Amino acid sequence: MSLLILTASAGSGKTFRLTREYLKLALSGHPRYFSRILGMTFTNKAAWEMKESILKELHLLSNNPTHSKHYPAILDSFNYSEEEIRERAKKVQEALLQNYHDFSLSTIDSFFQRVVRAFFRELGLASNFDVELDAKQVTNDAISAYLRDMEEEDPLIRHIQQILEERVREGKSPNFKQELLYLSDQLSKEISLPDTIANEAKLREIRGQLYKELQTLGERHEKYQQAVRAALEKYNLTGEEYSYKRSSGVCSFLNKSIDEFLHKPLKRLEAMAEEPSSQVPKSAPEALKAQLEACNQEIQPLIQEILQAFSGETTERYHTNTVLLKNYTSFVVLSYLNKIINQYTASENIFLLHKTYRLLRNFMTESDSPLIYERIGSRYQHLFIDEFQDTSRYQYENIQPLLNESMSTGNFNLIVGDVKQSIYRFRNGDWKLLGSEVRKHFPDHIQEELKYNYRSVEEIIHFNNELFPELALSMQQAFIEASSDSFGGPFPVDLEFIIRQFGGEAPRQLTPEGNSKKGGHVQLEFFAGSLKNEDATTMDLLYTRLERQLLDLEKKGFRAGDIAILTRTKKQIKALIPRLAHSATEYPESRIFDFFSEEVLSVADSPIAQIILSVMQLAGRGLYNTRERQRILLNLQYFFSKAKATAPFSIELESLLLNKNKGMPETLQRLVEEGPAMGLDGFFYRIISELGLGSAEWESQYYFLTALGDEISQFVAKKGNDLMGFLEYWEEKGKEKSIEPPSDPNKMKLMTIHKSKGLAFQVVFMPFAELPLMPGSGTQNTIWVQDERFKSNGQALSFPVSLNNSLANSGFREDYWREIYYRWIDEINTFYVGVTRPRQALFIYAFGGKTLLENSNYLAAHLYRFSKNKLFKKESVDTEYGEVEVMVKGQHDYENLAGRTAPDEKKSREVTSLMEVSATGRVPEIKSQWSASGLCSQADGQRTPIQDGLIMHRILERIVVKSDLRKALLSNIEEGHLPAAEYDYWLDRIERALTLEPVSEWFEQKFEILNERDILLPDGSRYRPDRVILDGEKATVVDYKTGMPRNYYSRQIKIYTDTLKSMGYSPVEGWLFYTDVLRTQKVV
Repeated sequence: MSLLILTASAGSGKTFRLTREYLKLALSGHPRYFSRILGMTFTNKAAWEMKESILKELHLLSNNPTHSKHYPAILDSFNYSEEEIRERAKKVQEALLQNYHDFSLSTIDSFFQRVVRAFFRELGLASNFDVELDAKQVTNDAISAYLRDMEEEDPLIRHIQQILEERVREGKSPNFKQELLYLSDQLSKEISLPDTIANEAKLREIRGQLYKELQTLGERHEKYQQAVRAALEKYNLTGEEYSYKRSSGVCSFLNKSIDEFLHKPLKRLEAMAEEPSSQVPKSAPEALKAQLEACNQEIQPLIQEILQAFSGETTERYHTNTVLLKNYTSFVVLSYLNKIINQYTASENIFLLHKTYRLLRNFMTESDSPLIYERIGSRYQHLFIDEFQDTSRYQYENIQPLLNESMSTGNFNLIVGDVKQSIYRFRNGDWKLLGSEVRKHFPDHIQEELKYNYRSVEEIIHFNNELFPELALSMQQAFIEASSDSFGGPFPVDLEFIIRQFGGEAPRQLTPEGNSKKGGHVQLEFFAGSLKNEDATTMDLLYTRLERQLLDLEKKGFRAGDIAILTRTKKQIKALIPRLAHSATEYPESRIFDFFSEEVLSVADSPIAQIILSVMQLAGRGLYNTRERQRILLNLQYFFSKAKATAPFSIELESLLLNKNKGMPETLQRLVEEGPAMGLDGFFYRIISELGLGSAEWESQYYFLTALGDEISQFVAKKGNDLMGFLEYWEEKGKEKSIEPPSDPNKMKLMTIHKSKGLAFQVVFMPFAELPLMPGSGTQNTIWVQDERFKSNGQALSFPVSLNNSLANSGFREDYWREIYYRWIDEINTFYVGVTRPRQALFIYAFGGKTLLENSNYLAAHLYRFSKNKLFKKESVDTEYGEVEVMVKGQHDYENLAGRTAPDEKKSREVTSLMEVSATGRVPEIKSQWSASGLCSQADGQRTPIQDGLIMHRILERIVVKSDLRKALLSNIEEGHLPAAEYDYWLDRIERALTLEPVSEWFEQKFEILNERDILLPDGSRYRPDRVILDGEKATVVDYKTGMPRNYYSRQIKIYTDTLKSMGYSPVEGWLFYTDVLRTQKVV
């Protein structure tokens, strides 16, 4: 067996099997034999998970072999004793750790970058080139630089003018650069791009030919219009005398341009060609009827001739020529863009990652694999390729020679993937490779299916097994109906593919024997109304349902960290975030609304980033421009207000708006005059220092501050200290940068379905399941087509054309419907990835009402039909926005659904004893992270009272009794939270604080003291007061605060005291201690 193709559906234990096969090879020979195995996957995360799994199992096998789940398989493969397995594993582990650089499990991009660097000279590259992952940024820089230096006689100007005119005609913004950037995305596609610059004269000939054919057809259309008009005038008629008047067949023909006429067939004109009397009004006077009948004798053969002249091939040719001409400018401009980007990357010594495989294609096939291995310093005998369904054709063409080499010597190789999870076609992923082609290329392969789902409970598995065969069949039938008018013969793609993957004959996932995972739930909700552009009204309805469901799940014992909300787009996540944040404030006692989303944390959304950028804009644009200065100062005031922070300067808005004060506050004036001379990095840190942005007041913004600093440093490294250049870069691309703070397992995840691939959650919500299957009018989509009429070197030329329904009537109808079919597969695959993420529960929401739910061009319609036939109707909910139909898989599944900490219904809301819970604390939230650097960098006297209060809070949480004070101070000094020079100051201040009443009593040794201790409720909720003092049955709870008193503080104390009362403590007191002003407030 030299090639095993492993089909691994969602949750089927793919990583487990990859680890097993790797271990079997690694333990089969010399301890360093692992260096002969090359593993490739598509993300660094997946590569790291594989490495982690292998290292973990090697550790188990080298210490307690029988504890490893791979032990039985290894025993079956080798005639080793337990002791031999232990010794071999130990030696492999040692060799691997000592030679970790030979542990070759990486992304496919990383491996082929090694090949590129090994053969840089043969590939025509400089030895010190930089690999650039962000092709969009490089493209933007290249185009910006070219446009800035463009000469007046540059031929590209004419094409840009045409793009600009077309955008204005279509009602788009006149931002032609946006169009250039969109076109440049086509350069990353795996196509053979024709050199339109070299062949521009030939292309002008082609364009002339296309125009001439259209002109001829247009003239013929006008002549027919004149002939029909003459026939009508002969009988003193205008055409409005026929039935339907101006919308009659004759009038419509006379009033329509050839483009309108050919895009929408005139059914009434066709009726006149067959039976002209059918268009004569029955109520017309007899004289008029006679007139019309007489005219019909003359006009009928003319209409028949018109329909014959503009049918079939003629109409198709018209539409084909129109499509090509509409996209002609884009076609020509692409070669200019390719040349511009190539010249820029060469001058900057940059190599774009996506060009790797195009560059290596011929080189890899023409070179011997031994030579390649010799140059990269490693010789691999086995290839493991994970997520093969996402491999692009160019990648496969580079991998294939290595596979051929390995298999020619009989070595074992492994390909793992699942066509149903192929969701990266937009990145050139080609599921057809795994679907059929790799099997044809290597006919001696062995095929194996991982049948068991180890992730989900039985109810989820059964739901998906029932849903997808029905969904696939429904979508296939709908697609055939939608495309049937375009084809009289065989369809250009394999229509049975979707059925083979998901249909009745496709393998079903099985529940492992002895699976104890019970208690699952599936619920689909169909909403009336239309959710167009995340409309606020319908979004409110959706969120009301979501909010209620989340609160109910919390009662069942689920925590925020158990839940994921998966969407199709980041825009949908952004629509949910403010609503979730509002719910968190509405239900302060609940933790179910704690959420985390790395996909939408944009640096530009941060007030601290905008404040820094506004100051930089003042320096770059506002010093000598009064109007610009006014605008920026207003922005500064707004961003300080948005952050609820105090600006270190004063701006009088009335004076500013009335232009009474043309200057700036002195602090800002000095900053913007002196800052730029320090360089961008220096200016950045000067702004932070001058405006106090490193203080504790801004601790919730530190992630964004760091991200902006990184952006500035990277810009300086590449472009130098160009302030205006950086501001231009930020406006164009930088503001789109997002940050990825550390994830928090205790928070609900909001992410796109694409981002969720490979992950699993207890509960999954998919709130936007409408999913249009046809390309929308507002989206930019481009496909490449060939026209056999135009050839270069014997090959038909390829043209980029916009994907819209006009292609269905052109000579490119096969290309159009093939692309639509592939898109339908993309959508069902994406949906499959989403619904296979949950372990226990799945909630799907879809909008659209009756109209959408009957429209087969939306996934929701197919879901609705399945639900009506296969699921139970739980309820219909009437809302102010319309009806919500709720369908469930099992009638009583929801009642049995339980989280990890489900409350016992027989008991009241009990509270776990404080003494039973260790003070582990929560992972810090972004909004409340402690950062010492901002406080310690400022000396006593320069800090605000609030900052001093935060330091005092930090010290007090280390003090159980008064005698702990000195130890607490030393601990904070050692950890960098407190300057050593301030030891005496803080010793004196806190000793004085501990003499206050009732503070002094709170730190007495006679009580039982619990500092920063969680109160854990059975439903998973956690409360964490700063200090609890227990005196027998009496309990006192204290929370440390700074700043202005807030009503929420008192409500929070009330929650703590009510909780302690429910635990049996009485009496219970609640206090607030404002550490910045040393004042206490009794709440309860």
